Amino acid sequence: MRLDRSHDLRIGLNRLVGSLCSVAAVLIVVMTSLILTSPATAIVPDPIVGDWNVTYGNPDVVAMTLSGGVYTETAVTPVQVVGSSCDLPVGTVIATFSSTGGDSYSGQHGLWFTSNCSFAEFTSFTGTLSSNGNTLTGVLGNGEGVTFTRTPPTTSVLIPSTGKTLSGSTTLDASALNATSVEFRLFGGIYGYNAPVICTATPTIYGWLCNWNTATVPNGTYLLASEAFNSAGTAFSSGVSVTVNNPASLVDLTGSFSGTTSWTSGTGGCAFPPAIEQVFDATYPGSSAVGSVTLHLDGCVAPFTYAGTFTITTSVGTLAGNVSGTANGLGGPPPYDFYLTLTVVSGTGAFSGTTGTIDVNIGMVGDGSPSPVTGSVSVP
Repeated sequence: MRLDRSHDLRIGLNRLVGSLCSVAAVLIVVMTSLILTSPATAIVPDPIVGDWNVTYGNPDVVAMTLSGGVYTETAVTPVQVVGSSCDLPVGTVIATFSSTGGDSYSGQHGLWFTSNCSFAEFTSFTGTLSSNGNTLTGVLGNGEGVTFTRTPPTTSVLIPSTGKTLSGSTTLDASALNATSVEFRLFGGIYGYNAPVICTATPTIYGWLCNWNTATVPNGTYLLASEAFNSAGTAFSSGVSVTVNNPASLVDLTGSFSGTTSWTSGTGGCAFPPAIEQVFDATYPGSSAVGSVTLHLDGCVAPFTYAGTFTITTSVGTLAGNVSGTANGLGGPPPYDFYLTLTVVSGTGAFSGTTGTIDVNIGMVGDGSPSPVTGSVSVP
Protein backbone atom coordinates (compact mmCIF):
# COMPACT_ATOMS: atom_id res chain seq x y z
CA MET A 1 0.00 0.00 0.00
CA ARG A 2 1.33 3.40 -0.95
CA LEU A 3 1.44 5.95 1.80
CA ASP A 4 0.03 9.43 1.46
CA ARG A 5 3.20 11.39 2.28
CA SER A 6 1.13 14.43 3.20
CA HIS A 7 -0.02 12.35 6.13
CA ASP A 8 3.39 11.10 7.19
CA LEU A 9 4.98 12.09 10.44
CA ARG A 10 8.58 12.93 9.68
CA ILE A 11 9.99 11.35 12.80
CA GLY A 12 11.39 7.86 12.73
CA LEU A 13 10.92 4.85 14.94
CA ASN A 14 12.97 1.68 15.29
CA ARG A 15 11.28 -1.51 14.22
CA LEU A 16 10.06 -3.62 17.10
CA VAL A 17 11.31 -7.14 16.35
CA GLY A 18 9.55 -10.22 17.64
CA SER A 19 6.36 -10.85 19.49
CA LEU A 20 5.41 -9.73 22.95
CA CYS A 21 6.63 -12.05 25.68
CA SER A 22 5.24 -12.45 29.11
CA VAL A 23 7.90 -11.64 31.67
CA ALA A 24 7.85 -12.95 35.19
CA ALA A 25 8.34 -10.23 37.71
CA VAL A 26 11.56 -10.71 39.59
CA LEU A 27 12.17 -8.84 42.77
CA ILE A 28 15.85 -8.17 43.18
CA VAL A 29 16.64 -7.20 46.72
CA VAL A 30 20.11 -5.76 47.14
CA MET A 31 20.91 -5.80 50.83
CA THR A 32 22.65 -2.79 52.24
CA SER A 33 25.15 -5.15 53.84
CA LEU A 34 26.02 -6.51 50.40
CA ILE A 35 26.80 -3.01 49.19
CA LEU A 36 28.91 -2.35 52.25
CA THR A 37 30.87 -5.60 52.22
CA SER A 38 31.15 -6.67 48.59
CA PRO A 39 33.64 -5.06 46.21
CA ALA A 40 31.83 -2.90 43.66
CA THR A 41 33.17 -2.88 40.11
CA ALA A 42 33.36 0.60 38.62
CA ILE A 43 31.47 1.15 35.39
CA VAL A 44 31.88 3.89 32.78
CA PRO A 45 28.74 6.02 32.20
CA ASP A 46 27.46 5.57 28.65
CA PRO A 47 27.49 8.80 26.60
CA ILE A 48 24.02 8.17 25.11
CA VAL A 49 22.04 6.61 27.96
CA GLY A 50 19.77 9.03 29.80
CA ASP A 51 17.13 11.68 29.14
CA TRP A 52 17.34 14.06 26.19
CA ASN A 53 15.40 17.13 25.09
CA VAL A 54 14.14 16.99 21.50
CA THR A 55 11.71 18.97 19.38
CA TYR A 56 9.46 17.11 16.99
CA GLY A 57 6.05 18.80 16.86
CA ASN A 58 6.72 20.40 20.27
CA PRO A 59 9.62 20.37 22.74
CA ASP A 60 9.59 16.90 24.28
CA VAL A 61 11.71 14.62 26.45
CA VAL A 62 12.84 11.15 25.41
CA ALA A 63 14.91 8.49 27.15
CA MET A 64 17.80 6.58 25.58
CA THR A 65 18.40 3.11 26.99
CA LEU A 66 20.96 0.48 26.01
CA SER A 67 20.54 -3.28 25.84
CA GLY A 68 22.60 -5.78 23.91
CA GLY A 69 24.48 -3.02 22.09
CA VAL A 70 21.24 -1.43 20.81
CA TYR A 71 19.98 1.97 21.95
CA THR A 72 16.24 2.52 22.21
CA GLU A 73 14.63 5.96 22.14
CA THR A 74 11.39 6.05 24.16
CA ALA A 75 8.94 8.89 24.82
CA VAL A 76 9.19 10.22 28.40
CA THR A 77 6.61 12.91 27.71
CA PRO A 78 3.87 12.75 25.04
CA VAL A 79 5.61 13.37 21.71
CA GLN A 80 3.70 15.45 19.19
CA VAL A 81 3.83 14.20 15.62
CA VAL A 82 5.24 16.85 13.29
CA GLY A 83 2.45 18.62 11.40
CA SER A 84 -0.33 17.06 13.46
CA SER A 85 -2.38 17.82 16.56
CA CYS A 86 -1.96 14.36 18.08
CA ASP A 87 0.72 12.87 20.32
CA LEU A 88 2.55 9.59 20.67
CA PRO A 89 1.88 8.37 24.21
CA VAL A 90 4.52 8.05 26.91
CA GLY A 91 6.46 4.83 26.46
CA THR A 92 6.27 4.82 22.66
CA VAL A 93 9.44 3.46 21.09
CA ILE A 94 10.57 6.04 18.54
CA ALA A 95 13.95 4.80 17.31
CA THR A 96 16.59 2.12 17.72
CA PHE A 97 20.22 2.51 16.71
CA SER A 98 23.74 1.29 17.43
CA SER A 99 27.23 2.74 17.58
CA THR A 100 29.18 2.58 14.34
CA GLY A 101 32.42 3.67 16.00
CA GLY A 102 33.64 6.86 17.62
CA ASP A 103 30.84 9.40 17.95
CA SER A 104 28.73 7.98 15.08
CA TYR A 105 25.49 6.01 15.29
CA SER A 106 23.02 4.52 12.83
CA GLY A 107 19.74 2.64 12.91
CA GLN A 108 16.02 3.11 12.30
CA HIS A 109 13.54 5.86 13.10
CA GLY A 110 9.78 5.60 12.87
CA LEU A 111 7.33 7.65 10.82
CA TRP A 112 3.69 8.21 11.79
CA PHE A 113 0.63 9.44 9.89
CA THR A 114 -0.25 13.00 10.76
CA SER A 115 -3.97 12.28 10.49
CA ASN A 116 -4.28 9.98 13.49
CA CYS A 117 -0.70 9.29 14.72
CA SER A 118 -0.86 5.67 13.61
CA PHE A 119 2.45 4.07 12.71
CA ALA A 120 3.45 4.31 9.04
CA GLU A 121 6.93 2.90 8.41
CA PHE A 122 10.60 2.99 9.35
CA THR A 123 13.27 5.13 7.80
CA SER A 124 17.01 5.14 8.30
CA PHE A 125 18.66 7.18 11.05
CA THR A 126 22.25 8.39 11.42
CA GLY A 127 23.51 10.43 14.32
CA THR A 128 26.67 12.19 15.51
CA LEU A 129 27.48 13.00 19.13
CA SER A 130 29.18 16.33 19.82
CA SER A 131 32.63 16.34 21.39
CA ASN A 132 31.25 17.63 24.71
CA GLY A 133 28.58 14.91 24.74
CA ASN A 134 25.79 17.46 25.02
CA THR A 135 24.24 17.21 21.54
CA LEU A 136 23.25 14.28 19.33
CA THR A 137 22.54 15.47 15.78
CA GLY A 138 20.51 13.06 13.63
CA VAL A 139 19.39 12.81 10.00
CA LEU A 140 16.42 10.67 8.90
CA GLY A 141 16.19 8.79 5.63
CA ASN A 142 13.56 11.24 4.39
CA GLY A 143 16.01 14.12 4.80
CA GLU A 144 14.54 15.53 7.97
CA GLY A 145 16.92 16.51 10.76
CA VAL A 146 16.47 15.97 14.48
CA THR A 147 18.61 17.34 17.32
CA PHE A 148 18.80 15.91 20.83
CA THR A 149 20.28 17.92 23.71
CA ARG A 150 21.19 16.59 27.14
CA THR A 151 18.88 17.31 30.03
CA PRO A 152 20.57 18.34 33.32
CA PRO A 153 21.26 15.42 35.66
CA THR A 154 19.16 14.36 38.62
CA THR A 155 20.38 12.65 41.78
CA SER A 156 19.29 11.43 45.20
CA VAL A 157 21.08 10.00 48.23
CA LEU A 158 20.37 6.28 48.74
CA ILE A 159 22.68 5.52 51.67
CA PRO A 160 22.63 6.64 54.43
CA SER A 161 18.98 7.21 55.22
CA THR A 162 17.97 10.39 57.01
CA GLY A 163 18.49 10.41 60.76
CA LYS A 164 21.43 8.00 60.73
CA THR A 165 24.36 8.36 63.13
CA LEU A 166 27.71 7.74 61.43
CA SER A 167 31.19 7.00 62.72
CA GLY A 168 34.47 5.74 61.34
CA SER A 169 34.57 4.79 57.67
CA THR A 170 31.17 4.50 56.00
CA THR A 171 29.84 3.87 52.48
CA LEU A 172 27.84 6.57 50.71
CA ASP A 173 25.56 5.70 47.78
CA ALA A 174 23.63 7.91 45.39
CA SER A 175 21.46 7.35 42.37
CA ALA A 176 22.01 9.66 39.41
CA LEU A 177 20.44 10.01 35.97
CA ASN A 178 22.30 11.66 33.09
CA ALA A 179 25.37 12.09 35.31
CA THR A 180 28.98 11.91 34.25
CA SER A 181 30.25 12.40 37.81
CA VAL A 182 28.83 12.60 41.33
CA GLU A 183 30.17 14.20 44.52
CA PHE A 184 28.92 14.21 48.09
CA ARG A 185 28.83 17.49 50.02
CA LEU A 186 28.25 18.29 53.68
CA PHE A 187 26.16 21.29 54.74
CA GLY A 188 25.76 22.74 58.22
CA GLY A 189 27.86 22.57 61.36
CA ILE A 190 31.05 24.58 61.05
CA TYR A 191 30.62 24.65 57.24
CA GLY A 192 27.21 26.31 56.91
CA TYR A 193 26.46 26.72 53.21
CA ASN A 194 30.16 26.45 52.27
CA ALA A 195 29.71 22.72 51.87
CA PRO A 196 32.99 20.88 51.28
CA VAL A 197 33.26 17.88 48.97
CA ILE A 198 33.75 14.95 51.34
CA CYS A 199 33.75 12.17 48.76
CA THR A 200 33.90 11.70 44.96
CA ALA A 201 31.78 8.74 43.91
CA THR A 202 32.44 5.93 41.45
CA PRO A 203 29.62 4.56 39.25
CA THR A 204 28.87 0.89 39.98
CA ILE A 205 26.00 -1.54 39.53
CA TYR A 206 24.80 -0.49 42.99
CA GLY A 207 24.80 3.23 42.19
CA TRP A 208 27.43 5.92 42.71
CA LEU A 209 29.53 4.72 45.66
CA CYS A 210 32.37 6.08 47.76
CA ASN A 211 33.90 5.46 51.17
CA TRP A 212 33.98 8.41 53.58
CA ASN A 213 36.08 8.68 56.72
CA THR A 214 33.71 10.57 59.02
CA ALA A 215 36.59 11.41 61.38
CA THR A 216 37.69 14.08 58.87
CA VAL A 217 34.87 16.38 60.08
CA PRO A 218 33.90 17.51 63.59
CA ASN A 219 31.21 15.64 65.46
CA GLY A 220 27.77 17.16 64.91
CA THR A 221 24.60 17.12 62.81
CA TYR A 222 24.76 17.90 59.09
CA LEU A 223 22.84 17.72 55.83
CA LEU A 224 24.44 15.30 53.37
CA ALA A 225 23.68 15.89 49.67
CA SER A 226 24.84 14.41 46.39
CA GLU A 227 25.70 16.67 43.46
CA ALA A 228 25.55 15.28 39.92
CA PHE A 229 27.30 16.73 36.87
CA ASN A 230 27.06 16.50 33.11
CA SER A 231 27.77 18.79 30.18
CA ALA A 232 24.30 20.33 30.44
CA GLY A 233 24.64 21.39 34.08
CA THR A 234 24.61 20.24 37.68
CA ALA A 235 21.95 19.27 40.21
CA PHE A 236 21.77 18.67 43.95
CA SER A 237 19.79 16.02 45.73
CA SER A 238 17.61 16.77 48.71
CA GLY A 239 19.58 16.89 51.94
CA VAL A 240 19.73 13.85 54.21
CA SER A 241 20.16 14.63 57.92
CA VAL A 242 23.05 12.71 59.49
CA THR A 243 24.88 12.90 62.79
CA VAL A 244 28.63 12.30 62.97
CA ASN A 245 29.69 10.91 66.33
CA ASN A 246 33.27 9.68 66.60
CA PRO A 247 34.79 9.03 70.02
CA ALA A 248 37.77 11.21 70.83
CA SER A 249 41.16 9.58 71.39
CA LEU A 250 44.67 10.63 72.34
CA VAL A 251 45.63 10.54 68.67
CA ASP A 252 43.22 13.43 68.08
CA LEU A 253 45.46 15.64 70.22
CA THR A 254 48.60 15.36 68.08
CA GLY A 255 49.85 18.44 66.28
CA SER A 256 51.92 21.60 66.49
CA PHE A 257 51.03 24.38 68.92
CA SER A 258 52.00 27.95 69.79
CA GLY A 259 51.34 30.00 72.91
CA THR A 260 53.14 31.70 75.81
CA THR A 261 55.25 30.61 78.75
CA SER A 262 56.43 32.34 81.90
CA TRP A 263 58.20 31.38 85.11
CA THR A 264 58.76 32.72 88.62
CA SER A 265 61.22 31.70 91.35
CA GLY A 266 60.30 30.60 94.85
CA THR A 267 56.53 30.33 94.33
CA GLY A 268 53.98 27.57 94.71
CA GLY A 269 55.56 24.19 95.25
CA CYS A 270 58.85 25.41 93.82
CA ALA A 271 60.10 27.33 96.88
CA PHE A 272 63.56 25.78 97.13
CA PRO A 273 66.21 27.45 94.91
CA PRO A 274 67.09 26.99 92.21
CA ALA A 275 63.62 25.57 91.43
CA ILE A 276 61.25 27.80 89.47
CA GLU A 277 57.56 27.55 88.65
CA GLN A 278 57.06 27.18 84.91
CA VAL A 279 53.66 27.79 83.29
CA PHE A 280 52.77 27.04 79.64
CA ASP A 281 49.59 28.03 77.82
CA ALA A 282 49.26 27.04 74.18
CA THR A 283 46.58 26.29 71.59
CA TYR A 284 46.46 24.27 68.39
CA PRO A 285 43.80 22.85 66.04
CA GLY A 286 44.12 19.20 67.04
CA SER A 287 41.97 17.02 64.80
CA SER A 288 38.54 17.82 63.42
CA ALA A 289 37.08 15.30 65.88
CA VAL A 290 38.00 17.41 68.92
CA GLY A 291 38.14 20.96 67.57
CA SER A 292 40.54 23.57 68.95
CA VAL A 293 42.82 22.35 71.74
CA THR A 294 44.09 24.37 74.72
CA LEU A 295 47.12 23.00 76.58
CA HIS A 296 47.95 24.28 80.10
CA LEU A 297 51.03 23.08 81.99
CA ASP A 298 52.03 24.16 85.51
CA GLY A 299 55.11 22.65 87.12
CA CYS A 300 58.54 23.05 88.63
CA VAL A 301 61.94 23.10 86.94
CA ALA A 302 64.61 21.98 89.38
CA PRO A 303 67.01 22.48 87.65
CA PHE A 304 66.92 20.14 84.63
CA THR A 305 63.70 18.27 85.28
CA TYR A 306 60.12 19.39 85.00
CA ALA A 307 57.20 18.00 87.03
CA GLY A 308 53.69 19.21 87.59
CA THR A 309 50.13 18.94 86.30
CA PHE A 310 48.37 19.59 83.02
CA THR A 311 44.93 20.10 81.47
CA ILE A 312 44.04 19.71 77.81
CA THR A 313 40.69 21.27 76.91
CA THR A 314 38.79 20.48 73.69
CA SER A 315 35.27 20.94 72.39
CA VAL A 316 34.39 17.35 73.33
CA GLY A 317 35.96 17.06 76.78
CA THR A 318 38.95 17.72 79.01
CA LEU A 319 41.96 15.59 79.89
CA ALA A 320 43.91 16.11 83.11
CA GLY A 321 46.88 14.42 84.72
CA ASN A 322 50.53 14.63 85.67
CA VAL A 323 53.55 15.71 83.67
CA SER A 324 57.26 15.03 83.97
CA GLY A 325 60.22 15.46 81.69
CA THR A 326 63.63 16.94 80.98
CA ALA A 327 64.46 20.63 80.53
CA ASN A 328 67.57 21.02 78.38
CA GLY A 329 69.69 24.09 77.79
CA LEU A 330 68.71 26.10 80.87
CA GLY A 331 72.34 26.85 81.65
CA GLY A 332 72.82 28.76 78.41
CA PRO A 333 71.01 31.44 76.42
CA PRO A 334 67.48 30.80 75.12
CA PRO A 335 65.78 29.17 73.33
CA TYR A 336 65.31 26.33 75.80
CA ASP A 337 63.92 22.92 74.94
CA PHE A 338 61.66 20.85 77.18
CA TYR A 339 60.96 17.18 76.52
CA LEU A 340 57.92 16.19 78.55
CA THR A 341 55.69 13.17 79.05
CA LEU A 342 52.09 13.83 80.03
CA THR A 343 50.63 10.97 82.07
CA VAL A 344 46.88 11.06 81.50
CA VAL A 345 45.01 10.37 84.75
CA SER A 346 41.40 11.31 83.98
CA GLY A 347 39.15 12.68 81.26
CA THR A 348 35.66 14.09 80.83
CA GLY A 349 33.11 14.12 78.01
CA ALA A 350 34.26 12.09 75.01
CA PHE A 351 37.54 11.48 76.87
CA SER A 352 35.81 9.94 79.90
CA GLY A 353 37.88 7.04 81.18
CA THR A 354 40.81 7.83 78.86
CA THR A 355 44.32 7.20 80.20
CA GLY A 356 47.69 7.06 78.55
CA THR A 357 50.76 9.12 77.72
CA ILE A 358 51.50 12.04 75.41
CA ASP A 359 54.98 13.25 74.44
CA VAL A 360 55.42 17.02 74.19
CA ASN A 361 58.41 18.88 72.73
CA ILE A 362 58.57 22.57 73.65
CA GLY A 363 60.95 25.15 72.23
CA MET A 364 60.88 28.19 74.55
CA VAL A 365 62.14 31.73 74.07
CA GLY A 366 62.32 34.21 76.98
CA ASP A 367 63.99 35.43 80.14
CA GLY A 368 61.29 34.79 82.72
CA SER A 369 58.66 37.25 81.55
CA PRO A 370 55.77 35.98 79.41
CA SER A 371 57.22 34.96 76.08
CA PRO A 372 56.23 33.02 72.95
CA VAL A 373 56.48 29.25 72.92
CA THR A 374 56.09 26.75 70.09
CA GLY A 375 56.14 22.98 70.15
CA SER A 376 54.36 19.80 69.19
CA VAL A 377 52.36 16.98 70.74
CA SER A 378 52.80 13.36 69.72
CA VAL A 379 51.30 10.14 71.06
CA PRO A 380 53.78 7.25 71.52
